[in-house]
Amino acid sequence: MSTLSRKKFDERFVEAKYRSLIATPFSTPTALPADADFAVQSTAGNVANATALSYTGYNGRTIRVPALDAGEIYRIGRIQRAAVVTVSAGFDLLVDIGLGRLVKVGEN
Repeated sequence: MSTLSRKKFDERFVEAKYRSLIATPFSTPTALPADADFAVQSTAGNVANATALSYTGYNGRTIRVPALDAGEIYRIGRIQRAAVVTVSAGFDLLVDIGLGRLVKVGEN
């Protein structure tokens, strides 16, 4: 399978698994349906070292971000399937559905 074919496959897989969350973003702690790459977007700007989200699972973490202006995006990386994610106030959770396209799946 070529690299482009693999990217197209990943795109279709992630988009299919997250279809319901894309249609209706969650606002309460929610388990992720599949592994994917994520980013957070500041809705109103924030100070440095602000907590953007936390998740529990195989390797639970709290994600802190640098100072962001309103609408600015910070890429987090991959979070595993079944991790329970809680988005902090002032942030939206975005999933990469392939080829760098980010779509909102969580908000607070």
